[in-house]
Amino acid sequence: RVRGRRAPTEMEHSDADRKFSCKVCAACFKRPEHLKRHSKCLHELQRAFACPTVGCRKRFSRSDNQKCHTR
Repeated sequence: RVRGRRAPTEMEHSDADRKFSCKVCAACFKRPEHLKRHSKCLHELQRAFACPTVGCRKRFSRSDNQKCHTR
């Protein structure tokens, strides 16, 4: 399974479909909750989820990322 961003293709959504744009970095999103998640994770640097492994100090802004790290 490949993680991260995919290379854009011709079939991707156009920028016209992406009505919600980040005021910090100009990233565009189709849904407002995706913009909210982007801002929280990248620009506000909220890291509420800590790794439960003893000695590991990593923190994550999303629980799914923390669970993946722990596995």
